[in-house]
Amino acid sequence: MKNNKWSFVFIVSIAIGGFLSLFASSSPDGLEKVAEAQGFLDKGQQLFTSVMPEYQFPAAHGEIVGISIAGIAGTCIVFAILFLMGKLIFRFRKN
Repeated sequence: MKNNKWSFVFIVSIAIGGFLSLFASSSPDGLEKVAEAQGFLDKGQQLFTSVMPEYQFPAAHGEIVGISIAGIAGTCIVFAILFLMGKLIFRFRKN
């Protein structure tokens, strides 16, 4: 029963991440907006290349599919990190 509950939460999370990511704002975030307003946005340097630039999965066919896949991937990554952190915390609490 416990595994079924986590499976249900995971599936609902993926559905929400894949669907709601389509409605995410394309406006710049706060830091980018301040950099633009202060005139130093173009002076920044990219330190790392992104796996999913502009929150889109580049190998997907079509913008909507790419955004949805990026939302699902992000949801899976966050879910996995939080799930593993929870497992570690409760393991240390038992000891």
